[in-house]
Formats: sequence, structure tokens, C-alpha cells
Amino acid sequence: RALQYGDLLSIDISVFLNGVHGDNCASIVIGVDDDGENKHGIKTDNVNNLSDNYRDNNNHEEDDDDDDKIMDHVTRAQTLVHATKEALYRAIEICTPGTPLNQIGNAVQNVAEQYGYRSVKGVYGHGIGKELHMYPPIKHVRNSDDSIKLQPGMVITIEPVLVEGHHAYAIWEDGWSKCTVDGGLGAQFEHTILITDDAPEILTVAH
Repeated sequence: RALQYGDLLSIDISVFLNGVHGDNCASIVIGVDDDGENKHGIKTDNVNNLSDNYRDNNNHEEDDDDDDKIMDHVTRAQTLVHATKEALYRAIEICTPGTPLNQIGNAVQNVAEQYGYRSVKGVYGHGIGKELHMYPPIKHVRNSDDSIKLQPGMVITIEPVLVEGHHAYAIWEDGWSKCTVDGGLGAQFEHTILITDDAPEILTVAH
């Protein structure tokens, strides 16, 4: 079906340039920008009748229950997107030399639990470079595997997926796209990170 107002969409893009790969993902709520404004320029956290504008611009009637459902869905989606992005950056912050890889998963799950979400176990970050998926795998859940420590020069991806309900997911026929099995919302953010002598460097940002 065509995208609709309020849909939560994650877009994952990989680029191969000058012999190396980059990997990046972001999640968006259709019709709502990063600052929480919908397509009509109205702040969703300050409006009680968001769907009035939606209804007027889509030429069909919605009752009060539908208004509430639309508002609730958009708010849930925005909160999940915010939490997932926060989980990514909390994980990036601790990526300094000597940090055990398991601390990345711990950081992600800490944020997920603060919001009442789950981090999906089956989605891993990874080393990246001449190949898209390289060693080591990066877990986004709390774990005790501290055998590998970050070192300057390592390039990795961190790409947590947070979900409202169960962490089980299904893969579509294209072999790539995923959706939650229980129909709950899910969001993902990803960056490619270079470990330096001091602060981590995010390679997948606009300059």
C-alpha cells in the first residue's frame, strides 16, 4: 500500500565508495518532521485535534475515536523514534579505546528499558570496511561477552532496533525488509563509527 500519515518507516542505506563501505539507517514518522511538527506545521505535543487537519486534507470523515487513535499512534511512534535514536547515541558515547564490546549492548538496553521497550536480539552491528559485514558482531542487548575491546582504527556499525512489544520479527519476500510479528511499532537508527584515540568519530553524517 502507499505510505500513510503516521506510518513509521526505517530506511537503511549502504554506500560503497573508494573501496570501502558505509552503513546508515534512520527512522521517520510519515508526515511528521524531526522537530515533532506534522505536515500542517502543528506541534504534535501541543495539539488536541491533530487529526482535524489530517481529515480536512484527506477528504473523508473520522469520528472522535479515530481522532484519538491517530493522535495516540503518532505520539507512540514519535516516542519510539526518539528513544531508539537516544539508544544509538548513548552507545556511541562509550566507544573509546579499551571499552569492551558488550558495553554497547548494555548501553542500548539501558535506554530501551527506561522507555519500556525491548531491544531486538537478532539484529547486530558489525565491523565494516572493504566488506559490508565484517567481524566482530555487535550485540544490542545486555550481555557479558567482554572478550573483545575497542581499539583505535576499528570501524564498526551500531544499529539498534527497539520495539514496543515482542522482539520477534518476520522478513519479507525481498529478503531484507523486516516487520514485527505482533504488529507493534519498531524503529531503527544506525551510524558507522571510527574508533579514535579519544572520542568516537561518526562517519555517516553530512558534512
